[in-house]
Amino acid sequence: MEHILCNLSNEHPEITTAYFRQDNAGCYKSAAMLAACPLMQKTTSINVRRVDFSDPQGGKGSCDRKAATIKAHVRRFVNEGHDVLTADDFRDAILSNNGVRGVRVAVVNCEFLAPAQPVKWEGVSSINNLSYQVTGVTVWKAYDVGKGKTILRTQLQAPSTLQNQFNGSFSDGDFVDICASTRSAPELKTSTIPLHHQVNDTSTEEQTPKLFTCPVDGCVKCFQQYGSLEIHLQYGSCKLVPERENLFDKAKICYRDKLLHDRGIHPVLTSSTLPLPVGDIKPKGWALKVTKKATRFNEKQKSTSKKSFS
Repeated sequence: MEHILCNLSNEHPEITTAYFRQDNAGCYKSAAMLAACPLMQKTTSINVRRVDFSDPQGGKGSCDRKAATIKAHVRRFVNEGHDVLTADDFRDAILSNNGVRGVRVAVVNCEFLAPAQPVKWEGVSSINNLSYQVTGVTVWKAYDVGKGKTILRTQLQAPSTLQNQFNGSFSDGDFVDICASTRSAPELKTSTIPLHHQVNDTSTEEQTPKLFTCPVDGCVKCFQQYGSLEIHLQYGSCKLVPERENLFDKAKICYRDKLLHDRGIHPVLTSSTLPLPVGDIKPKGWALKVTKKATRFNEKQKSTSKKSFS
C-alpha cells in the first residue's frame, strides 16, 4: 500500500486522501498492515482515511470483477502460445495487446526485506470496515451497523517506522473514467422486397394444395378427401377448441370483469391491535457472525475416544 501511495503522490501531488477497497479474503486482513495505515502519511503525504473490505457472503464484488478480467486477458495470452511461469511473465501477459483498461502493473523483489514485527489484533479477521482518526481507529463488522468500536492508537502494536525499500516501477497509465455502459437498441431491418412481389408470394401460398378443413369457426378437424368433409358437415360433430389467450389478454378480461361487477366493493384491511412482545424485537446487529472460542477435549473425553476407536 505504501508503494502505491508513493507513486501516486509523485504523479498526482494534489491527492491528499485515500480510500482503500479490498477483497474479503483472509490474506488481506493483515493486522500489521491495518495498524500501519496511519503511519503512511509521513512518507507519502497521503492520509489513509478508510479501509473497506467486500461484504462477507455478498457474492462477487468489484475486486473480483476486475480480477476476472485480468485472468481472461492472461488466458488469451497463454492460448496464443506464450508461457506464464514467473512474475515477469505475468506482467508481460497483462500488458500484452495494449493491456487491461485501468490496470497498472509493477514487479517488486521482496527477498531482501527484513521480516516485519508481528502485530497482535484480537478479532481482526471479523472486521470489515475501518475508519482512521487522529486518536485511533473505529471498526465495524458490517458497514454502518451500530456506532462501531473505537480502538486508541496506544492500544495498537503498530511499528514506529515503515520500511519502503521497493524499487519496482509501475507500467504506464493513469486514471480512467468510469461510466455506465448503455446498449443501443438493435435496428429494425425493413424489407427491401417490392410490394407487387410480396402480393405474388401470398397468392402463391394460397394456391398451394391443402387438406380439407371444416368451415365452422373454431373446428379443428381436417380431412384428406372431400367426401369425408361432406359426411362430417352432414352427420358429424365439430371439434371446437377455444382460442389460445396469452397472459395479457387474461389480465384485460379479468380487469373488465372487476370493473363491471366489483365497482362498489372496496377492500378493507384489518390491522392487528395486539402489541408486539418486547422479546420478539431483536437488537441491532443480531445477524452478525459470532466468534466461537475453540475448546479442547478434557481427559475424560480423551480416554473415552481412545477406548472407542482403539
